[in-house]
Amino acid sequence: MLRAFHALTRTARVALCMSVLFSAVASVGFLAGCSDQSEQQSSSPPEGTSEQVLREADENMWVQAVRTGTLGAFTDYLQNFPNGMHAAEARERIATLEAQARKDADERAWAAARQADTAASYAEYLRDFPEGAHAAEARERGAALDQEARRQADEKSWQEALRLGTQVSLADYLRQFPNGAHAGEARQRLAALEQQARKEADEKAWDEAQRSGSLAAFQDYLRNFPNGAHAAEARQRIAALTGTKAGTPADAKAITSGDKKSAASKAKPKRTSIQSGTVTIGTPVYKAPPSNPWFRWFW
Repeated sequence: MLRAFHALTRTARVALCMSVLFSAVASVGFLAGCSDQSEQQSSSPPEGTSEQVLREADENMWVQAVRTGTLGAFTDYLQNFPNGMHAAEARERIATLEAQARKDADERAWAAARQADTAASYAEYLRDFPEGAHAAEARERGAALDQEARRQADEKSWQEALRLGTQVSLADYLRQFPNGAHAGEARQRLAALEQQARKEADEKAWDEAQRSGSLAAFQDYLRNFPNGAHAAEARQRIAALTGTKAGTPADAKAITSGDKKSAASKAKPKRTSIQSGTVTIGTPVYKAPPSNPWFRWFW
């Protein structure tokens, strides 16, 4: 092309350049006119153009939400187009995704509870998912673990009560487990220990009364043990000390009274006769003076 251009004469070359220049100017004018017409068209768009733009935006955002497929994507679509062409389908997809999310969370929580396998873990699962897919199984398993824990605590407390073997330890066991596995045996053992304790206290009080040998000691014994093992003997000893007959009202009054002076004042003196110039224990016997005057003076 350059060789052909140089082959032209000088005049022809000038004419050709001028022609190209005029053509360029004409093209610029034509383009300017097109631009003005385009601006006029854009300033007054035809009817339906804005609706078409909204429909396209709706469709584009829906396609993007479907492509993403997440709860957030469909939620964003509804926020921008609550009455859009795909609003109903978006709501259905959101409900499906939320249900799946709850199901996944339920399964994760159940797996954690099963792994821990404690009453507390099942209680936590039920707190978060009271109507979950595994709620019934969680309640059953939790109840079984609670029962086993209580059984172990019952057995441990019973072994401790047996080791100590005291009234206090058995009473503590019954207070904690009134319906425990060993409640019946605990009551039997406790009753036996209480009976033995009463018997030992009875014997101890009787030994002290005998050691003292006083009216007050036997009265104290009967006051503390009216049906004791030595109650009958204690009444006999009191009767002997007070000079009353056992079983009479006077004897009963002497038994219940703690006033030794009152009981002794009602006792009859026991007199004895003189034998060989001596007097046995009892009230002294009055001896009259001799009738001989000499002896009377001496007397």
